[in-house]
Amino acid sequence: MPTLLTVAGSLRADSWNAKVLAQAAATVPSGWSIDALTLHDIPLYNQDLEVDGAPAGVAELRAAVTTADAVLWSSPQYNHGVSGVVKNALDWLSRPAFAGVLVGKPTAVIAVTPSAHQPMETLGQTEFTLEMCGAVVVRPGVAIGSILEVTDASVVVGDAAAALSDLVARLCSATNGDVSVAP
Repeated sequence: MPTLLTVAGSLRADSWNAKVLAQAAATVPSGWSIDALTLHDIPLYNQDLEVDGAPAGVAELRAAVTTADAVLWSSPQYNHGVSGVVKNALDWLSRPAFAGVLVGKPTAVIAVTPSAHQPMETLGQTEFTLEMCGAVVVRPGVAIGSILEVTDASVVVGDAAAALSDLVARLCSATNGDVSVAP
């Protein structure tokens, strides 16, 4: 059974990123399983920590990415950019250089903010970093601004909900080599 790994780039207990990921993941095709991972146990990247093997949280993250068929990331927008939590995780996953676990892995990105400003910079920065790590990035991802205005009882509605479902469908198709871009 193929597995979709979801990774929320916010550490907040009531994270919109985690909520949006859960909603998006619920639209996976039948026959897929979902594995959700938090980044709470990932230390700041420091190559010295790798001398005796990766820290436990990093080893868990690498194992989860390795066994997943596709990875769906969500990042909050911090100062018009990617969250440090996501960037730090990607720095760990890029190791060893040019042979990290993201190489060839189908991935997609959701960027979320309560601001009226669409988080396009966050989306672009995260997608670019994933590509530099060797991932196969399904584009375009989904940028959701004004998250508090496009939700109803903590569920994304309307066009944003349709975009999430479409992204998950394209990401799951990418595991079969179909990396088509949305119209």
